[in-house]
This record gives sequence, structure tokens and C-alpha cells, in this order.
Amino acid sequence: MTPLLAQGTGMIQGGWEFVWAGYGLTWLIFGGYAISLIVRSPTGGDLS
Repeated sequence: MTPLLAQGTGMIQGGWEFVWAGYGLTWLIFGGYAISLIVRSPTGGDLS
């Protein structure tokens, strides 16, 4: 049994590093996918 004073508040402290890492990874994947679509396009990456 846990003593009353040892219980947490249920709040997460910090954690913004994981949020920003998630955003960065998401945009990295989106960017890679966009580049792959351009390279695999019928024009072969010629944007003009």
C-alpha cells in the first residue's frame, strides 16, 4: 500500500521536448514524401 504523501498529482511535468520532436519527425516525413512524389512524377522532377 502506498503512503498518502507519496502519491502523485496526475499531472505530467515538462514533456515539450517530446512534442517538438514529434512535430519535427512529422514534417520530416511529409517533406520526404513530397520529394518522393516530385521525383516519381511523370515529368521526372522537372517543375517547369
